[in-house]
Amino acid sequence: MTRERARKTVFGVLPWPERQAIAEALRTETVGGLVLLAAAVLALVWANSPWSGAYESIRDFHFGIPALGLDLSVGHWTADGLLAVFFLVAGIELKRELVVGELRTPATVAGVAMGLILRTTRDEGEPTSPGGRVAHLVHPFSAGIAVPLFALFAAGVSVSGEALGHVFTDPEPLAVLIGLVVGKVLGIFLGTYLAARFTRAELNPDLAWADVLGLATLAGIGFTVALLIGELAFPDPAEAEHVKAAVLVGSLLAAALAAVLLRRRNLVYKRLWEEEERDEDADGIPDIYQTVAGRADRLDG
Repeated sequence: MTRERARKTVFGVLPWPERQAIAEALRTETVGGLVLLAAAVLALVWANSPWSGAYESIRDFHFGIPALGLDLSVGHWTADGLLAVFFLVAGIELKRELVVGELRTPATVAGVAMGLILRTTRDEGEPTSPGGRVAHLVHPFSAGIAVPLFALFAAGVSVSGEALGHVFTDPEPLAVLIGLVVGKVLGIFLGTYLAARFTRAELNPDLAWADVLGLATLAGIGFTVALLIGELAFPDPAEAEHVKAAVLVGSLLAAALAAVLLRRRNLVYKRLWEEEERDEDADGIPDIYQTVAGRADRLDG
């Protein structure tokens, strides 16, 4: 008789090394951002496909405990429930910066952070603070499940000529679009410039103002908070759909502009790197360290 092959459990408990590897990957901003982007693209494709009815049915399906006022749709559960995990992680990181990080000296902002209850400083003998432990444990769930699920049920808007027309003609969606593409740039770039100009702060000498401009433009990509505020500020479904479309269009434009600006800066840094690494005499030491003026400083100092 042949021995029956053991059946493999599907979606069972992962082996510990694999579980650790996945959790660490989700703690990186790049992987979390890619999962978020994939969820948003899936939502757009699904909502504009022949199966859009199924998407709307799942998003609008209600469940919960009506007696407690918790009879919410799937979309509201992801926005009002799961997204709270994202803000928990963001709050912990903000408090850590305010208490022990680079932002620990602005007293006004620190007063606002008094409401954050998790301790972010380490006591003697502690490997990490309670806030750090919670953030470390919750971050994979936030980046891999909570935020992508919110994007899945929030970014599914109908993309049509009529919907795009409202983005560029109605005042509310147009204001959202301008705010993401122009307002973010002005706020971040001018704020950074004024801080460097009128305070004791200074720009990192390894950066140029063109780099700050590119990053300020990149900040116009707004999925989570922008979509959430759009839902809260515009309870009418039709207006909310137009605002969501404006968020997505603005994010796309900001991403395209930032890609152009940062690519140009990348070419500049690539040329600088190639000049610094050039070794025409193949002696293992870059030629920049063997110039008459800089040899002593770069090799001995």
